[in-house]
Amino acid sequence: MTKSEIDILIVDDVPDNRRLLARMLKRRGYTVDTASDGLEAIEKTRALIPSLILLDVAMPGMDGYQVCQTLKTEDALREIPVIFLSAHSEQVDKLRGFQAGGVDYVTKPFHFHEVAARVAAHIELYLQKQENEQLRLKEQTYFDKVNHLKNELIHTMTHDLKNPLTSIKLSVSLLQRMLTLDADSKESRYFGKIEDDIDRMLILISRLLNLANIETSSSVKLSRVDVFEFLESCAAKAGQVLKTNNIQIRIVPHFAGSIHSVFDPAQVESVIEKILVEMAMRMSPGSVIEICFWVVGQEILFSVSDQEGLDMRIPPELTGEAGSDEAEPAFSILSAAFERYGGRIWQDPHTQDYRFTLPFLNIDASESAGASFKTQSTREVKEESNDEEDVFKIPNKIVEE
Repeated sequence: MTKSEIDILIVDDVPDNRRLLARMLKRRGYTVDTASDGLEAIEKTRALIPSLILLDVAMPGMDGYQVCQTLKTEDALREIPVIFLSAHSEQVDKLRGFQAGGVDYVTKPFHFHEVAARVAAHIELYLQKQENEQLRLKEQTYFDKVNHLKNELIHTMTHDLKNPLTSIKLSVSLLQRMLTLDADSKESRYFGKIEDDIDRMLILISRLLNLANIETSSSVKLSRVDVFEFLESCAAKAGQVLKTNNIQIRIVPHFAGSIHSVFDPAQVESVIEKILVEMAMRMSPGSVIEICFWVVGQEILFSVSDQEGLDMRIPPELTGEAGSDEAEPAFSILSAAFERYGGRIWQDPHTQDYRFTLPFLNIDASESAGASFKTQSTREVKEESNDEEDVFKIPNKIVEE
């Protein structure tokens, strides 16, 4: 941008001051406009959007401080740098100018070379800031476009892979029935290995779809959610896998009455559905997944566990713990999804249960919890839960860093 494209607005109620500053700045190549009072200054600022304002403090009607404060309330004007001009040189006057939103304060009588140097410095900073913001918006647009294309590719690839894999699995199952093979025969073992490999590939495809769904949910749509009804909905969404594997879900609330939270149901549902599907794929037919939840301080603590005693632990090399350099992308994205709402997700190192937290919405105690419900702090819950045999106790490590 050339100096002639830089517009400076001079605001002063004294005509001689306006003419002097305007003449000197025009000689430096700037485009200059003037205003004689506060109201005119605001109107011209809105119309011109200048690169900098030289603003006299002592003016009739609106003084310079009031003009600056007004400009800072408008989105389109608040970033314009304002340099105050004043005959008052006391520290309290300068402080008031900075508090009003000014970037600099020049006392009268001023030396023009000093004013010109300050003008040049603040215009350069302003233009750099504008350039950085334009670059940020350009990069964000590019990132959004690439991210959209990437997720479209993931959806297409996973769809194209899932259908033939499902067909292959069905064909293998039909072949086994047609050949009436002995369960211990070499052929049966080969068929079993094919089915196991297909199941693993289907799990990977499911992970890719879940990741894509979570990543593309950049806009958060917060809603007040009834936790019990929400968990029932999650179980229903995972119903196909649960039904295929004959897995039951038991939801166990540890309080009396209903309880609510605030989050984006679509995002959190995608995470919980992923957990349920992954657990169901590894459990024996007829097993039970149990979802328990408690109120702990300002959080709702959830525990998702199998009742079969399986090792559901995610290996340290996949979670980024124990000195690993790489974390499983799926688990990292899940963590990011919960952190949006001030929550967390982790696995208990002892029980291998999945744990996660969401914010507790404390509406009215009589409405949300009933007479027997009492909100407890984390310390109180931990002190009251000492029975090692109590299968429903609050986990010892509620706060898991």
